[in-house]
Amino acid sequence: MIMQDQHYEDDTRSILIGDLVPDGNSLPTNFCFLGQKYKKLLKQQLKLINEELDIEVDVQETMNIIFEKEQQLELGSMYQWSLFDVERNIIVIYKTKLFVKGKYFFVYSTGILKCLE
Repeated sequence: MIMQDQHYEDDTRSILIGDLVPDGNSLPTNFCFLGQKYKKLLKQQLKLINEELDIEVDVQETMNIIFEKEQQLELGSMYQWSLFDVERNIIVIYKTKLFVKGKYFFVYSTGILKCLE
C-alpha cells in the first residue's frame, strides 16, 4: 500500500490547516507519484512563490487533504499545516470533487514546502 492510501486516522482531528480541521489527510507521499500534469502546475506555482517571497522553496512530498464541504483554499496559495507540535507550510496544487458511496468530498492535493536556502 502506498502512503497516499494511508491516513492519520484518529489524529486527523488534531490537524489544522489555518483554522480548518480536515475530515481526512493522507500521509506524505514522494513527489514522484504526482501526475505529470500536476507537476507542471506545481512548477508554475513554485516559480510565483519564489519570486514573491524572494527565497527558494521546493516540494519533495505531497499529501491529500479531504473535506466534506468545499473550503476557501486557493490554488497556488500557501497555508500553515500543523499536527500537535509539527508545523509545515503547504501549497495547494489542485482540488477535485469526488463522489464516494453516495456522498461528495472535496480533495485538495498539497505540496509540503521545503526551503532550499
